[in-house]
Amino acid sequence: MDEKKFSDIDIEENLKIKKSIIKQIHNGFYRIIILWEVNKAPIHGYGIMKKIDLFFQKQIDENIIKKSNPSKIYPILKKMEQSGVIQGYWDINDNNKKVKFYEITNKGKIILNSVKYRFHDVGSNPIWSEFMQDMILNPIIDEELNNQQFFNSKNCEVNK
Repeated sequence: MDEKKFSDIDIEENLKIKKSIIKQIHNGFYRIIILWEVNKAPIHGYGIMKKIDLFFQKQIDENIIKKSNPSKIYPILKKMEQSGVIQGYWDINDNNKKVKFYEITNKGKIILNSVKYRFHDVGSNPIWSEFMQDMILNPIIDEELNNQQFFNSKNCEVNK
């Protein structure tokens, strides 16, 4: 059976693949970002949504992912609360409105510190360092873009 070459894949299929992969990566980071934020100071759900949106602003602007919304964030917060990594309490916000604030628990701190350690551990592995250098720290240069085919989700064109 002949497999399609990258150049034969439909633009819409490229967009779906790219959005799916990026969405999975973001969903995996939500819990880590939430733990990181509530570790700094107690914060309410709306504040968490705004922080997550700032974290992923570029992807939101490029229409790869959507802004955070209550139907996505509050179920995550509820599961995290049920698992004992965060705890919620009701208090009055700056607008004199009763809202639920979240803070990290000792269990959450242990998990966050474990994640930090794993990031550090991964970063000290030479092959991971090479991976991170290539994937994150090394910007794609125009010459590479001219020699390979890349999908640009912002204007839905295939660059050659």
